[in-house]
Amino acid sequence: MSAGWGERLDKHFEALRIERTKSGTPVFAFEHGLNSDELAELSDYLHAQLRNRAFFLPDWLLWVVYGAELGYDFDGQDYWTNFENRMPYWRHYYHRRWLREAFKRFHRRYQGFVPLGTWATHFSIIAWPITHAILPRDLQTQLARRLFSLRYGLAERLDEKPAVIGRYISERREGSSRFRNFLQQEEMVGRIAIGLLGGSASSASETIFPPTLDRIVQDLETGQSAKAWLGDARRVVERARIKGVGGYGRWPRAAIDNINLELGTASSERPLSLKPSLALVRAEGNEWLVMAQLPSYRPLAEISGDFERFVKTTRCKIEGADGLRPAGWLLSEGPRRVLTSWPNPNLPLVRFEKRHATIDRLMASDACITPGPTWLFETGTDGRASEVVTKKLHPGKRYIIVSQTPIDVLPFSSTARLQCMNCCAQQVDLPAQIENQEYKIFKAAGLLVTRTISIWPAGLPARRWDGQSRAEWLEGELPTFGIGADHDIQDLCVSVNAGARFNLPDVAAGCSAFFSLPDMHAGVHRLRVDAHVARDDGGFAATTATIEVTIASPSGWTPGTTEFKGMVPTVSPSEPTLDDFFEERLVVTVAGPKGYSFKVSVQLFDAGGTVIASELIMEASLPCDEGVWRRQCSHVLRNWSAPWAILSATSASLLIDSEELGTYNIPLHRDVRPVRFVWHTDGKTTQVRLIDEHQGKRPVKASFHPFTVPCMPSVLSLEALQEGFEPPGPGGMFLLEYAEVKETLAISMPHIVDLSELAPEPDQRCFPGGHDALERTQAHLVRWRSAALAGPLANFRRERVVQRLEQHFFKVLCGERWVEAERVYELSRKSTHDLKMLAMKTEANKSFAVLLSRVLAELRGLDEGASIDRFAEMANRYGVSDIATARAAMAICMNGGTKADTQAFDFARSLGKGGRPILRAARFVCDAEVPMVQQNSSREAS
Repeated sequence: MSAGWGERLDKHFEALRIERTKSGTPVFAFEHGLNSDELAELSDYLHAQLRNRAFFLPDWLLWVVYGAELGYDFDGQDYWTNFENRMPYWRHYYHRRWLREAFKRFHRRYQGFVPLGTWATHFSIIAWPITHAILPRDLQTQLARRLFSLRYGLAERLDEKPAVIGRYISERREGSSRFRNFLQQEEMVGRIAIGLLGGSASSASETIFPPTLDRIVQDLETGQSAKAWLGDARRVVERARIKGVGGYGRWPRAAIDNINLELGTASSERPLSLKPSLALVRAEGNEWLVMAQLPSYRPLAEISGDFERFVKTTRCKIEGADGLRPAGWLLSEGPRRVLTSWPNPNLPLVRFEKRHATIDRLMASDACITPGPTWLFETGTDGRASEVVTKKLHPGKRYIIVSQTPIDVLPFSSTARLQCMNCCAQQVDLPAQIENQEYKIFKAAGLLVTRTISIWPAGLPARRWDGQSRAEWLEGELPTFGIGADHDIQDLCVSVNAGARFNLPDVAAGCSAFFSLPDMHAGVHRLRVDAHVARDDGGFAATTATIEVTIASPSGWTPGTTEFKGMVPTVSPSEPTLDDFFEERLVVTVAGPKGYSFKVSVQLFDAGGTVIASELIMEASLPCDEGVWRRQCSHVLRNWSAPWAILSATSASLLIDSEELGTYNIPLHRDVRPVRFVWHTDGKTTQVRLIDEHQGKRPVKASFHPFTVPCMPSVLSLEALQEGFEPPGPGGMFLLEYAEVKETLAISMPHIVDLSELAPEPDQRCFPGGHDALERTQAHLVRWRSAALAGPLANFRRERVVQRLEQHFFKVLCGERWVEAERVYELSRKSTHDLKMLAMKTEANKSFAVLLSRVLAELRGLDEGASIDRFAEMANRYGVSDIATARAAMAICMNGGTKADTQAFDFARSLGKGGRPILRAARFVCDAEVPMVQQNSSREAS
């Protein structure tokens, strides 16, 4: 291990392993602890080892770290292409499987993480370096957004195991396919989330090495949206950690202990509840549906794998509803079911098709509806009636009372009809006041009518009133209160600050009394009101109410202070970007006192925070509506005096200023790369400029590939690019290279000399030839396919180049005669006959060729993996090739040859001309068009 790298990394990872042995937390290769300068030195050392053809084994740990670093920069497309471009001698001496074995050795020696899931199974080599990179850059924003959207659910799961947290995060299916593949690593996702959100019971070092976590967070926060999402999620979780997770909806302690006893797990409380609820939904007129609302059973499934399998594979029946529900239905969020018969309150509302002793006992104790014999529902304005479990009625409200047996007609009631058997119902409209006799009737029916005494500020309105127990007036004002009730009150007594008491006259139900508190000095005072209320047994009950009265000293208003804002801007979207402003998606309205003047201006900044342009957008009088903003903003943007500043700015400030009412500063951000191309079109020509703000030591290179000669680049002067470069017509592709980054931009010029420039034909004489033609053609294909587009017809012109490069790629691979056959087919009507003729040109087994033309629609209807399997099975059955060769051929032809494995290329080249029939057949499956007849037949069959 030369240069001391191996010894240093070995000690570092061994220390991490020892630290995490007790908790079982895995170690990631990305937790190497090296800074950027040390990583550059490590890369140079490995370059030198390759040039000197040094033996790899002593440096295996260095290659693991290097591989994880490349995994961190992985964009979901070309890991090995990037790897081999950075280490050009790698593929000549070593193979990819060696790197996978090195990662496995890292796992055995340092308790390294093992990739899991479907994606790791299908991509068994690159899964190791990519998962050991912990959180690749291209996934960071998506994860930050997911953590933000799930922040409250994550706060409730702080003490869960990482795998449970990872499973909760991965339940949603949003995001790119690359992100969904990443979420399959549930254990790792959970540990990353714990680390990013500040940890739980475990310390941060037990989850992710702190310097590594800091690096990920710093990279994640370079995007303003991701920074805001992560910050909000952290604040919610931090509040939950300080306050502790609440105990609402938890299972009874005895039930939890029984589960732990049967499963042999440690005792702990879990926020679970199987308690269902009932609601009434208005059908029409005075008819109601009975709806059963159940909680999600996912928390139950998370207790153990046995519970999860049972709930996922067992159908269930809802008591009082027809039919069985499918397996896994209870795992959805808030499942509901309309009941046709009132359920038995002594039986669980949910009954599984199969028996499970433990779950059956839990259901019997916690999955029943509230006990009868009556049920109370309060009706709302939305056509729903929610169950009132306490069975308390409030005067002035409307209720539906349900019973399984007829009950006496209650006061203020009318008949209600439920579309449900085995029950009867009454609708009750309570008035504002209830007499004692009516109160007793409801109580005899098992329902309690609450009695309310109300106290409120009266007279001169209070400066502040929270609606319950706090009121505020200014010094010199007279605090006045009113007191009333929905029942008779006797012996009213009022006192302030436990001082002298004075009595008020009795208050009859529905009436009010008023009193004032004169000569109150500044400060906080405690008002107490005592009353006696008649009970239904003839006695009296005492009740007390207290109110906090604040008398504040008056203060004058100072313009511009935070206590008063006379001008209120509203911005949409709430977190606008610089591109929202320039593309006229930003809407600003300003409310305020009519007639006051204000102005709006914008300042543009470069990466260093220097102002590069400033423009006045409007001067107007308040208020300003959306129409005024759009007209003024559109006019300014059309006549902007510094268009290049728009493109090169990295941030901006929108200033809304009124001398009398204050100033608002609205930041506008833009996530940009430090080295990038910008362009500007004025309708006649297009200019390209280079923005270089990275201030790094590594050189920046730029080249231009014309549409007409796409494989013959010309090197561009950086000075000329920074001033502005006008591409020659009809345009082409710019290639920018710095550090390990390659960026492409296809510019299409609007001005043409003759019609041939509308769709320029690439000169194929410049296409790569020789022994490495295949690799170089593929590299050109990747660059052209991934190029950003600018200018009219840019996509059309680029696709012409991509099409010709792809044909050249398969000309090298499949031979000249096949490419000629493709050209003939391209100009044909693409009928069934044309398809058969092209299939015959594969020169494979004739029966196999005919079969391919017949089942083309079927193969196209399968996903990628199934299509490859079906094609390989057919080729093997007809003796065209073995399964491995057929799979390699399809791997090359999928996606036009731009994403195939280098090993597949090497394998195909090793076949020589004898392998061309299977390669042509694979190309036929991937490129030929399905005739309309086959499409119609496929639809009819489906």
